[in-house]
Amino acid sequence: MSYPISPWSKVQFREFRAGEVPQVLILSYQRCGSSFFGQLFGGHREAFYAYEPLDGLYVSLYGTKMGWNVPADITNYPNGTER
Repeated sequence: MSYPISPWSKVQFREFRAGEVPQVLILSYQRCGSSFFGQLFGGHREAFYAYEPLDGLYVSLYGTKMGWNVPADITNYPNGTER
């Protein structure tokens, strides 16, 4: 059986079947409590949590430092000039 989100929505929810493993992808914006939520979510033995999964990609592609990458880090060199 499926349930509408709201009377105006075309998106449907459905119940999970017994033995079915739900897959969840959670995206968030920086500085919104996402690390705290990730630690809570990742604390479950059957959950997987990847902290800042794209940070390594930014470092490899743009030569930025690990952690705290923001759009300005990608578009500018460390001295502030544009890439």
